[in-house]
Amino acid sequence: MRKKWLALGCLLIIVLLGIWAYNVWFGTTKIAFVNFQTITMGGIAKANDNSFIKLQEVPVEELDRLSGFDMVFVNGMGLRVVEEQRQQIQKAADKGVLVYTTMATNPANNICTIDSVDQVALRGYLGSGGRRNYKNMLNYIRKNMDKKLISVEEPGAPIERSSDVLYHVDMDKPGDELDFISVEEYEKYLKSKQLYKEGAKKIVVTGQMADATGLIDTLERVGYNVYPVLSLRRLLDFVREISPDAIINMAHGRLGDEVVKYLEERNILLFAPLTVNSLVEEWEQDPMGMSGGFMSQSIVTPEIDGAIRTSALFAQYEDKEGLRHSFAVPSRLKTYVENIQKTLALKEKPNSEKRVVIYYYKGPGQSAMSAAGMEVVPSLYNLLKKMKEEGYRVENLPANSKELEKMIMAEGAVFGTYANGVMDRFLKESHPLLISKEEYESWVKQALRPEKYAEVVAAFGEFPGEYMSTADGKLGVSRIQFGNVVIMPQPVAGGGDNAFQIVHGTDVAPPHSYVAAYLWMQYGFKADAMIHFGTHGSLEFTPKKQAALCDLDWPDRLVGSVPHLYIYSIGNVGEGMIAKRRGYGVLQSYLTPPFMESNVRGIYRNLTERIKIYNQKAYPEKGTADLKEVEKAALSVKELAVSLGMHRELGLDSVLNVPYTEEEILKIENFADELAAEKVTGQLYTMGVPYEAARIESSVYSMATDPIAYGLFGLDRLRGKADADVLKRKTIFTERYLDPAKRLVGRLLNGQEKVDDGFICQVAGITKEELAQAREIDQNRNAPKGMMAMMMAAAAKQPEVKGMSDTKRWIYGFALLFFALFLAVSVLSFFFFWKDDQSVTDWTHVFMSSKETVNEARVQNWGGKLGAVLAKTVVADGFGLFGLCIPAVLIIFSLRIMRFRPAMLRKSVRLTLILMILGSLTLGFLFRGNWEVFGTGLGGRHGISIAEWLVSVIGTIGTGLLLLLSIVLYAIYINRNTISMINRVGKGIVDNGRKVGEAVSTTAAGILSHEAKQTDDAKPETKSKKGKKEIDDDDPFIVRSADDDPPLYPGELIDDNGFTIVDRSGAPALPEEEPRPARTGKVEVDDAGFVITDMNAKTAPPPPEKDEDGFVIQYASGDEAEETPAPATGKTDIGTDTYTYPEPPVSATETACPPAQETQQFQSAPAYTAETPETSGAEAKDDAFVAAVPDGLDIEERRDLTVERLPGDESLSDEEIESALYDPTLDLSSYQRPPIELLEDHSVEVSVTSEEIVENKNRIKETLENFGIKIDKIKATVGPTVTLYEIVQAPGVRISKIKNLEDDIAQSLAALGIRIIAPIPGKGTIGIEVPNKDKKIVSMYSIIKSVKFQESDYDIPVVLGKTIQDETFVIDLAKMPHLLVAGATGQGKSVGLNAIITSLLYKKHPSELKLVLVDPKKVELTLYSKLERHFLAKMPGEEDAIITDTHKVIYTLNSLCIEMDARYNLLRAAEVRKITEYNDKFIHRKLNPNKGHRFLPYIVVIIDEFADLIMTAGREIETPIARIAQLARAVGIHLVIATQRPTTNIITGVIKANFPARIAFRVTSMVDSRTIIDQPGANQLIGRGDMLVSTGNDLIRVQCAFVDTPEIERITEFIAGQRGYVGAYELPEYTPEGGGDTGAAGSKPNDLSQLDAMFEDVARFVVQNQQGSTSSIQRRFSIGYNRAGRLMDQLEMAGIVGKAEGSKPREVLIQDILSLEHIFKSLDNF
Repeated sequence: MRKKWLALGCLLIIVLLGIWAYNVWFGTTKIAFVNFQTITMGGIAKANDNSFIKLQEVPVEELDRLSGFDMVFVNGMGLRVVEEQRQQIQKAADKGVLVYTTMATNPANNICTIDSVDQVALRGYLGSGGRRNYKNMLNYIRKNMDKKLISVEEPGAPIERSSDVLYHVDMDKPGDELDFISVEEYEKYLKSKQLYKEGAKKIVVTGQMADATGLIDTLERVGYNVYPVLSLRRLLDFVREISPDAIINMAHGRLGDEVVKYLEERNILLFAPLTVNSLVEEWEQDPMGMSGGFMSQSIVTPEIDGAIRTSALFAQYEDKEGLRHSFAVPSRLKTYVENIQKTLALKEKPNSEKRVVIYYYKGPGQSAMSAAGMEVVPSLYNLLKKMKEEGYRVENLPANSKELEKMIMAEGAVFGTYANGVMDRFLKESHPLLISKEEYESWVKQALRPEKYAEVVAAFGEFPGEYMSTADGKLGVSRIQFGNVVIMPQPVAGGGDNAFQIVHGTDVAPPHSYVAAYLWMQYGFKADAMIHFGTHGSLEFTPKKQAALCDLDWPDRLVGSVPHLYIYSIGNVGEGMIAKRRGYGVLQSYLTPPFMESNVRGIYRNLTERIKIYNQKAYPEKGTADLKEVEKAALSVKELAVSLGMHRELGLDSVLNVPYTEEEILKIENFADELAAEKVTGQLYTMGVPYEAARIESSVYSMATDPIAYGLFGLDRLRGKADADVLKRKTIFTERYLDPAKRLVGRLLNGQEKVDDGFICQVAGITKEELAQAREIDQNRNAPKGMMAMMMAAAAKQPEVKGMSDTKRWIYGFALLFFALFLAVSVLSFFFFWKDDQSVTDWTHVFMSSKETVNEARVQNWGGKLGAVLAKTVVADGFGLFGLCIPAVLIIFSLRIMRFRPAMLRKSVRLTLILMILGSLTLGFLFRGNWEVFGTGLGGRHGISIAEWLVSVIGTIGTGLLLLLSIVLYAIYINRNTISMINRVGKGIVDNGRKVGEAVSTTAAGILSHEAKQTDDAKPETKSKKGKKEIDDDDPFIVRSADDDPPLYPGELIDDNGFTIVDRSGAPALPEEEPRPARTGKVEVDDAGFVITDMNAKTAPPPPEKDEDGFVIQYASGDEAEETPAPATGKTDIGTDTYTYPEPPVSATETACPPAQETQQFQSAPAYTAETPETSGAEAKDDAFVAAVPDGLDIEERRDLTVERLPGDESLSDEEIESALYDPTLDLSSYQRPPIELLEDHSVEVSVTSEEIVENKNRIKETLENFGIKIDKIKATVGPTVTLYEIVQAPGVRISKIKNLEDDIAQSLAALGIRIIAPIPGKGTIGIEVPNKDKKIVSMYSIIKSVKFQESDYDIPVVLGKTIQDETFVIDLAKMPHLLVAGATGQGKSVGLNAIITSLLYKKHPSELKLVLVDPKKVELTLYSKLERHFLAKMPGEEDAIITDTHKVIYTLNSLCIEMDARYNLLRAAEVRKITEYNDKFIHRKLNPNKGHRFLPYIVVIIDEFADLIMTAGREIETPIARIAQLARAVGIHLVIATQRPTTNIITGVIKANFPARIAFRVTSMVDSRTIIDQPGANQLIGRGDMLVSTGNDLIRVQCAFVDTPEIERITEFIAGQRGYVGAYELPEYTPEGGGDTGAAGSKPNDLSQLDAMFEDVARFVVQNQQGSTSSIQRRFSIGYNRAGRLMDQLEMAGIVGKAEGSKPREVLIQDILSLEHIFKSLDNF
């Protein structure tokens, strides 16, 4: 029983563990969204096609559910939660749920538990939006954050959509959208998809508050060219280029004044459909429709722009998962598009064909027509008359307005529901419109939902009802038709006897007559437009919503899609806006009646006087008030006020013996003044009749007085001359301000005053400076902000840089150049004629006349007397022989003034001046005054004087040593290679001395040994110091002709004369071959330490020597030397030469095995493939057997055995350890790195002035303060191209607030490329990067010579440029480990690649680094082809080391994969993890070359134009690059990939994940910036080498170093002119699958027995489409062009397609699939 329970328990545990494992690694990823907008949530839901990812919206009321999710997104903007709900989010985070909060406006809500890497990724996905980004985000969460193992797609990097693009649904992938950066590109796409209609109207759709796909599709289907625009900065530019007929703005706010002005000037219509932020069902039942801030942004602000038809179009739908999406409501979409069609048609349709219905308001019965302040009938008549004049078909118009009024009373009357008899007579005699039931019901069916019509039937019965119905069941509608223009009374909206309800409607549905009047207008008359005339209609008073109407609201259905105009009074804006929002009317305001003042002040004059007396008594100027007098005055005021009846208006008592209080008297005072100043109307307005001049003047008088009076009061209040109490007492306000304002207006209207600044200052009592300041404040307050500010900043003209004009530069430059040349000529001639001119080298002789100098000798100096004096000053009195440096410096300066840029300007001047001083001092020390040259000495008076002073201070020896040190330092300053040269010279002296000593001792030992062992029948044998038997011609360096034999092994070099130099010192043993006779010759050692053998000379072999590494050197023997047998191991005869190879040191604990026992053959490194020629050596004349045994092993010699004792292990001293290491540079030991002088100093002395810095600082500070941001401190750091302003904000100022002002600061500084870093990492300050007016060029010269680069200990140092702090920026490519470079055309990307390569050439030895250069453009990297024998790598058999052909790129990349695998095998065998550890072991000789080990150089693969390769070869390129990117770091293979516009189609997620180091030059859009560096910024750079370098966590702005083409040519020529290897570093051979290389990818295309694996699928595709081309196969199957071409050749051989016909698609020979299957069967027999 216990076993059963135990088994059951184990089973239960296993099940639980299985469930746990499933949930952790395989289960569903549940993601919650809190407070997200529907459009964003809907987009994410649409992008989710993974059933293992579940999304859910969680309301703030249910935050306790968050613990059950794997990931929680919280939208912090506008999030309103209480502390308890906030704790629920935190509780979920504490339980391990991943929480990410975006845009938190409240810091307390900013809860985030994911790391910065994931934050950057998610921010990029969410910020960019779009289906692909959302899908990648969900996959990223499941794979990288939730760590699930199944149903996981590789997430791509964020694809940022630019903020300035046109977009369109991808017709090939309907779920995706395509972006277009130009109108031309967009129209080209439309034409390619047959969507563009020539001559059709153009409509711009902007804003993305909902999914506009349905709207765009519908507009395209009805015949419009639609341009969806997503833009903030360039909207106006797009609109100007498109020149649309209409704009549909779905945005949440205004377009901006500039855009609106442009639309007004060109009469471009602006539509503003609404997006309802709720479900369709909820919205339809909502009595308000839309309210609050959402209504303000969606309705009010578009109305300010002049938008029309602000009706609801988009609403939310819920999917089966419970997620919401915003789509266009189908029924409303149809109506909205029809309205756009009809509105646009009004602009082109002839007036004579337009059909218009005009609704006027008239009460029931014979009541007159009325409107707010307008004479209705005359105005309506004038309108009809004007329409007739404009070409409208207005027929049978009465002669005057009186006749029209009679006609309206007779035929256009309105009746109350009780006037049955009058209605009957009207229906019989007044010719109304009679509507049948069939017509009415057909209209109802089109316009109304069944439930809406049911409301009418429920309230008024079946059609036609009782009101305006005839006996035969028809419905009468009042109307008067004048041809195509119909006027109709506004129908009765309600029923019953209540006149107000009849006009304004009730809470029930309107009657049939009301509905029929509007439906007839839509469907019966088919009106092109409708007009409500003179006053509000009843549409806005029908029940239901006030805004954002739906299909259940009467105004929406009754207006339908007909364009609606509303002529309304400007004096009632509120009702006009309601009419606009409920009836979709376009308001056309008419004027109010003219104003007049009531002029009743005289009636209240006595009352005013009594109130003044009261005020005087109550507030005497001196002393205190007399209460009795105050009471008496109050009773006097009350008596008169009661007699005028004012107490009733104000609700005061009338008891005359009780005085009014002070407050009550104040009420009377203000009431009387208001009555006196009240404005009244002078007459009604008649449309088409202008006001009289007197009425206009009275209106201006009335409207202008109050603003002036209140303005004067405001000024006095600021000055402290008035307070709020003045406004309480109207009489005081009138006396002090209102009356003077009236008099002022009167003088202005009469022309007595001229309005100018002086007059304004006089009236206001201010100075002109104060007036100017006030205007500036007003201008700043009303200045456009936001998008308008950005556009204005972008369009602002850059101010001219102040400086010297070109004319002045040339004048000053030529003047200085002339003087410099004159001085140079004078100095040169002084060197020859200084003795002859000694008598005239005084300034007094310069100005003497010819008569005074007649007896003096003629001046010999070529510069005359002035030249002789100047030369004496510079040479004799100055710097002696080196005085010539002064004119040289002046020449350089003159060229600079003329804006020529001499190479290395600053350095040239600096070096020349130092040379002048140091040279003068040296000559003065060496010769002093011994040589009376120049009258003083070779060093000049300056050099001699200072030298004598130094000798007196530190002595002669000290001065000499000081000068020697100075000269050495000067040489080092010129070229750092001087240090290496000094080291080599010193080391050579020491080594040669040591070698001479060792040679002498070794020679003596050899002679003694030779004499002791020589016999008649045996050859003399000489033992080396290490015990190895010496052989002839065993010197490790042999010179042979390069034409004799092919390359032998990696030790071979080629010298300048074409001879192959063989270095055997580090070569491993090669298999022994049959020996051949050795060559003999004379042996010499050249300057570089190489042994050169002259095969024609006959000399005796010199004795063996031991080199500095402890290896035996046996020099080649002559013909007379006796041959020695080849040793058992340790040497190999190659060609005609005999070699002895060094063996690895044997440790003390190991027993050295005899080399003869080793069978391991050396595997030649893939880098250098070499044939092994037959080996030969001198054949022994006897059969003597030599055994090399360890010293100490007891083995005796015999006749048939010669014992050679191997030396025991030697312990090296500390000084000898370094020399015993393997030196990989020994093959090219004479190689010299390029000198710095090959580079030019392009930098120009450009300085940022203090004025510029202070001006920018003040503008930044002013801009921030204008937005209410206080700052405590600003610090400026001047860089080469930008200046960094560091800001410390005041406490309480949010960083985001400053970040959002980026565009405003750019506008203020009138500069592009402003970038805000908030905050600066590690500093806690905010940085604002501002481009300098004058950009400094960072030359490659300056950064290569920098100490930071020269002393860098990085494995692969790459110097890129200088940072903002003017510091040299150096990175280690080995730690990157790969680099991604991107930038738009012309922004410095190619220069950046050249900088990378140049820095590598200056730092690495050819043995340490190899380059694989891929250049699809074939022109960018060709300059480096000269480095083939030094730095380049290629595959065997390739002619060019620069790879340009696509299929060769594929081969090379796969070859690199083989090299990578081979290196990993070597690392595994060496038991190390990375290349540095491996090479360290090899250098210390811990790895045996006989076992395949070799020194591994770094390989840097540089690929330019990567996008072109991907487009051409696709996966065949991507696969090897992905492998290298993921694995090659440890074995020293590094990628540098450059492309113009990186996208996920080019840089896939797998590749990009292994490229943490990225360089972004200036790109055209924010999308590109986010793609390359995962954040904005690159789109704000200023170009010309300005770049952002991302090294994973940090983002650094760097000015790229400039290196020009001539500099690269000089560097490559310098390197190519030195000894190099036989050829390029050879990569392993790569053989594609299938073998061979006759096809594009390695297989034979004409061999039908080896068909491609995709042959049948491609064949079916071609036959089904009856069209075949290589490009279509490439696109359809996502393969490279070469493979597609091979498949096409196989299809041709199989008889499926015809032969190629140029660029035309091939003819398909097979017509059906059945025939194709027969061919497949026949091919199976191959």
